[in-house]
Formats: sequence, structure tokens, C-alpha cells
Amino acid sequence: MSEPEKTDVIETPAAKVDQQTAESKNTEHMIPKSRFDEVNREKNELKAQLEAAKQAAKEGEEQRLLEKESFKELYEKAKVENETLRPKAAMVDDMEKALRKSLDAQLAELPEHVRNTVPAKYTTQDKLDWLAENRSILMKPKAFDIGAGRNGGEAPETIELTPEQLMAAKRTGVKPEDYAKNL
Repeated sequence: MSEPEKTDVIETPAAKVDQQTAESKNTEHMIPKSRFDEVNREKNELKAQLEAAKQAAKEGEEQRLLEKESFKELYEKAKVENETLRPKAAMVDDMEKALRKSLDAQLAELPEHVRNTVPAKYTTQDKLDWLAENRSILMKPKAFDIGAGRNGGEAPETIELTPEQLMAAKRTGVKPEDYAKNL
């Protein structure tokens, strides 16, 4: 019997590439089920995380808007309070000016060498309080005006003479009105 003839097939490099491409096409679309399930599970987890993040962002935006509304209310309240306090602030400024004038007048009454003893760091009110407490120390007391040294000033209309003064006026021959003028 004759043997089948052997034909030598000569493989060319192009034929090898075609054969490898055909083999890779057959195996390329084949993904193991476990790998597919793993990738699919990861995809679903990421999708769930994305949805959760979107929901959190939406809730955060709603919360921010709610806070913004409360800030608006707070702003309105502060605005109303500011309007009610504005006249009081003007009144306080006027009072401060009046106190400052009073302080300046009191400082002008002090002797020159004593004015520097008033603490400069004090507020106007504190300076006035300090002056009230220390006035007796800072100023020389004024002597009572007893009328000594007056030059012929008019005597009050009704001066009552004591009985001794009336007797002295009669002895000297002076009218009691003239005697009272010379007292």
C-alpha cells in the first residue's frame, strides 16, 4: 500500500501572523465569568457611591440655602436693632461732648501746676470722678467774703442795731441810720 503522500507545507511569516490573529480573535472575547462578576460588582458599587455623593451634595445645598435664609433673618433683625440704637448713640455722643466741656471748665479752675496730676489715661467720666474726689486736695480753699476792705459800698436797707450800738449812736450824737452805714 502506498502511503499517503506527505506534502510539505511551507509556512511563511505572513501565514503565521494570520494564524495567530485568528487564534487571538477566538480567545479575545472570552472573559472568565469570575473576572466579569468582579468588574460588574465594582461598577455597581461605584455607581451606588456616586448616587450617595449626589444625594449628599443635594442635601448640603438645601442646608446651605436654609442657613442662608436664617442669615437673612438675622440680618433683618440686626438692621432693625441698629435703627433703634442709632438715636441713642447720637444722644451718647452729645452727652460725651457736654461732659468734655464740663471737664475742661473744671480743669481751667485748677491751678496751672496741678493740672498735670489728672491721669491722662482715664475716660472723661473717670476724670470727672477723680476731680470730684480730689478737689479739696488740689485747690486752695477760698476765704469767706466778709466784706472787709469795701470802699463805701451801700449798706443793706434794713440793718438792725443792737441796744449797745443804739446807745453809742446817741452818745456821739449820730443818727442811727448814719451809724448803721458806717458799720
